[in-house]
Amino acid sequence: MRVAEQEAVRRSCYQGLRSIGPFVVERFIAIVKARNELARLCGFEDFYDMKVRGGAGRVRAGCPGGCRAAALHQPKQPGAHSAMV
Repeated sequence: MRVAEQEAVRRSCYQGLRSIGPFVVERFIAIVKARNELARLCGFEDFYDMKVRGGAGRVRAGCPGGCRAAALHQPKQPGAHSAMV
């Protein structure tokens, strides 16, 4: 964007970057919610708690189903990408 000599190209790049925000925000929020839900299923308060305590990849005592949250790995609507990658 900074090196394009044509104003139309720079303007198009700028407008494209500005318009992608809502698209990214919706998916980011879905990812945050999914990872917090997964952490709660594993017995942690939230994803941050799981990371701080070093629980990623571990199962805490009493974790339902060995911490396998299959529903989080499935797209919620046809054509949607899974939030857990």
